[in-house]
Amino acid sequence: MGILTKPEETIAAEKAKASLKQGVINFAIAGFIVGLALGIVLALVGLVFAPLLAMNPTIPQETLNNLQLLGTVGLISIVVLPIVGAIVAIVFSLIGNLIWWLAAKIVEGNGPFSLQYYLFSLSAVPTALACIGACLTAVILEMIPIIGPLISIIILVMAAGFLSIVLLMAYVAAVKETHGFTTLQVALTTGIAHAILLLAIIVIAVIVGVAIFLAAAPRLFVEQVGFVP
Repeated sequence: MGILTKPEETIAAEKAKASLKQGVINFAIAGFIVGLALGIVLALVGLVFAPLLAMNPTIPQETLNNLQLLGTVGLISIVVLPIVGAIVAIVFSLIGNLIWWLAAKIVEGNGPFSLQYYLFSLSAVPTALACIGACLTAVILEMIPIIGPLISIIILVMAAGFLSIVLLMAYVAAVKETHGFTTLQVALTTGIAHAILLLAIIVIAVIVGVAIFLAAAPRLFVEQVGFVP
């Protein structure tokens, strides 16, 4: 709740408790929560909505079968997706923090990697829970006749606006507390980090493209010249 209500004060107070291990745990919990939510949604779609739709004679049987299959997949996903979510969250959070830490170093930041990572991680679980809560509230309100869909959209827009500002404040506070930066230095760090991220994406895309081309080149050559070695 501290991140959602007093992000700057919470970040400053948590600085003394910084731990790389706890940061990993925070991101893992957030990934686990998101994966569990997705698994539950997949299961509900097949196990709840498929029987309801089966009452409608106009729904094709093939569609119903697909929904039931999705429900079975969902039951498996309730176990698998939380684990996958936790692993993905840890890997990408470490990579992302490394990029932002290197960018801060370019702007002459001297804060440790573990401190920045831990302070970033404080927003992970609150964000996951807030997003799930907002989506669940919107789904429930959407059931209200006539005005339900409009109210649910308003709730989602309000939640998105609130979280965007709160998380921005938490992010700025985390970088400032880690490296002793001014707001301008935080802005420079953010710009450099985005540039590094874009460059990394381009390099990866080029490598993948070249690998695909080299893998397909022999077959393309055979097709073009009609020669089989």
